[in-house]
Amino acid sequence: MQRLIDNLQELYPKLQYISSNKFYWSPESGAINYDSQARGKKAQWSLLHETGHALLDHQNYQADYELLKLEIAAWERAKQVANELEMNIDEEHIQDCLDTYRDWLHKRSI
Repeated sequence: MQRLIDNLQELYPKLQYISSNKFYWSPESGAINYDSQARGKKAQWSLLHETGHALLDHQNYQADYELLKLEIAAWERAKQVANELEMNIDEEHIQDCLDTYRDWLHKRSI
């Protein structure tokens, strides 16, 4: 994980990465938090996804559907970042993650 963080900081020196117990982008602090205990490809993909949020400067959302739009955009940006690093993010993983938001939206609508 540290090698990926180092590579990301080289590409995007203005981004700040903070060790945490989960992955998330904080627009308030302007930092990308990452689970320092996480390992494997899914952890790397999560880090790339949160980097996508940061690069797109995602802030808060007003309506539920806006959250899904932000998540889709962050994954698209994450794929671009992955490509720059000669990595790939599994599309099925992305869709599985997005399905959690789609399911949440559906439950809120009924």
